Amino acid sequence: MPVTTTIDCEKRLVIHAIEGVLAAGDFVKAIGDRVEHPDFEPGLNVLWDFSNAPEGIMPSRDLRGMLDYGRQEGHGARIGRVALLTPARTQFATASAVEKMSGSLAVEIKAFQDRDEAMRWLAGGNESGASQQSGGSEEAET
Repeated sequence: MPVTTTIDCEKRLVIHAIEGVLAAGDFVKAIGDRVEHPDFEPGLNVLWDFSNAPEGIMPSRDLRGMLDYGRQEGHGARIGRVALLTPARTQFATASAVEKMSGSLAVEIKAFQDRDEAMRWLAGGNESGASQQSGGSEEAET
């Protein structure tokens, strides 16, 4: 499976580290693993880390389905903020598109190219969002 899920209780953070391409089934399993994790509690922030996923975020045909799954299952109501860390420029464009499509979710989602910037935002220290931290372009989970 290309997703490794860890929970940092001290930082109140779930980290989904991706390797390879994230398929819809992997996404659904990662959410289930997160919710069933013994350290999970509602309100934790989530970092989807695509730093080791050179192939991209996920096939574009799965992106809308990912957001629909989040809406239908109500997963957004159980978490805090969601950051998508996508250091590669092409991944960031896709993550930004997901951010824009996520408007009707019950969770705030933003795309980042810089890990430190994403961590500050997740901790509540940066309200500037993806467009300023990335140098110009303009979020997503579930």
